[in-house]
Amino acid sequence: MFDIAGGTGRCQVGIKNPKLWWPAGMGEQPLYTVHVELLGPGDVHIDSADKRIGLRELKMVLPQGDMPLHFEANGIPYFAKGGNWIPCDSFNNRVTPEILRRYIADAKAVNMNSLRFWGGGFYEDDALFDACDEAGICVWLDFKFACSAYPAFDNDFLDNVSQEARDNLQRLRHHPCIAVWCGNNEISLMTKDDWSDKSMGRADYNKLFKDLIAQQVQKFAPQANYVSGSPDCGDTHYWEVWHGPKTFDAYRTLTGFMSEFGYQSFPEPKTVRAFTNEEDRASVLTAVMKWHQRSGTGDVDGNTQMLQMMDRYFKTPKDFDMTLWLSQILQGFGIKIGAEYWRQTMPKSMGCVFWQYNDIWPGMSWSSVDYFGRWKALHYMARKFYSPILVSALENIPNSSAEIFVTSDLGENTHGRLSWNVTDLNGVSLAQDSMHVRIPGRKSEKVKTLGLSDVVKKHSADGILTWLSLEVNGQIASENLLLLALPKELNLSDPGFDTTIDTSDEGYTVTLRSQKPALWTWLELDGADAKFSDNFLHVTPDLPRKILVKPSVPMGRDELISRLRARSLVDTYNA
Repeated sequence: MFDIAGGTGRCQVGIKNPKLWWPAGMGEQPLYTVHVELLGPGDVHIDSADKRIGLRELKMVLPQGDMPLHFEANGIPYFAKGGNWIPCDSFNNRVTPEILRRYIADAKAVNMNSLRFWGGGFYEDDALFDACDEAGICVWLDFKFACSAYPAFDNDFLDNVSQEARDNLQRLRHHPCIAVWCGNNEISLMTKDDWSDKSMGRADYNKLFKDLIAQQVQKFAPQANYVSGSPDCGDTHYWEVWHGPKTFDAYRTLTGFMSEFGYQSFPEPKTVRAFTNEEDRASVLTAVMKWHQRSGTGDVDGNTQMLQMMDRYFKTPKDFDMTLWLSQILQGFGIKIGAEYWRQTMPKSMGCVFWQYNDIWPGMSWSSVDYFGRWKALHYMARKFYSPILVSALENIPNSSAEIFVTSDLGENTHGRLSWNVTDLNGVSLAQDSMHVRIPGRKSEKVKTLGLSDVVKKHSADGILTWLSLEVNGQIASENLLLLALPKELNLSDPGFDTTIDTSDEGYTVTLRSQKPALWTWLELDGADAKFSDNFLHVTPDLPRKILVKPSVPMGRDELISRLRARSLVDTYNA
């Protein structure tokens, strides 16, 4: 109990045995409910409020020397792994708390610890922040100013912005998930000394984002982190792969905090059928397919861009549906290159937040989860390249070698066994070995340079597959595939799948076996949705895969067998 004098009051509350709130993967997310009552004379109840809080210190550290922009939780630096969030529907009244919770659960399921709420959206419902609080998903929260010029010379406009900032700061400031408030998205990139038809004047930019909004944050959320803009604070938006002429290896020319980069894919056939007729599916370049593509560079629309990049890395897909699926493999393949490199180069790199996580409507986009909540190949692959412990490779094709890295986000040191097996395209082992590795916590280290020149001389670079496996405490912590040739250069054979289906308490366990290596294998149910515990994975003769399948509608085993389809890379083109 404390008194209010002059309209304000303050008290301190002691918490016995307080428990800290941590980002996902670093610890638990204990939450406390604070109940406050306002009493008048005679202890008459006037008003009350309840807020859930988490006890944590979440700090954004700006670039200093060789150390890039990064976040610290309770004094410990961590690598941010996540995606960019946009509004998940064109009509917000269709969005329910259950939908928002599903998205956050799906983010945590693939080892994300961060989401950037893009400045081109709107201030999201409390339910989304509640879900992030509970899951440990740290939010980079843009104020809703993006990609445009704003009249900071107009006092009425500034008054309106002050109220907007105040209202949202007061509504959201208690959420432990909010890691940083950011003034805007990309306006610094179109700011010049003077106003023009293509730029905002720098003085007005500073007045709005470095003064006014910063002052509102200081006043209403004094313990919060604030930066004036993105990429105005030392982060990087890199778009020369999608909007420019570069290929995926360009990601390996950069380090730092990657807060925006991405590549598109088509959604899966079920989603495309939601907005097309049969004639619209004659190709991915029909009028309707192009209409649902909202990006392009010059005279080249986004659908054509994807086809051109597909041709760079993969063989030509054989039909419409396989073009959709192969675009997803392409997207995951490319984003994986960047994500693994930035984790390899930690601490020179301390963030990988790809564009984008979700969709606002059904169509072609950069998302890893489509409008209907269907996971694309990228989302399944993210679970692996965002794994708490990661084994990855940086290939040197001219030297027929690769540097092998082990990266850990865990707080403690551990040990493991790194194994590698070089096979031909039929799965016959050509060379294999293993070694003990020390895995230091929150670090990335090169543990071996793997020389493959002898086997390449005998079988050629396009005739081998190198399988990496990292075992920790008797369990496989991470697996990877190293290629010294482009996927299109591999003359793979039909893998010869053998499928066993067993009933389980949660659905059906599908065991996939193959006679030969099957790259980017995925399961699909004809005419029905399902949740898959894994997908777009590699199957080899010596390593069967078990996938839990949960159909979205009740389905007997015989019906599941009749609807289940297992495909891999070779099914996307005419062998």
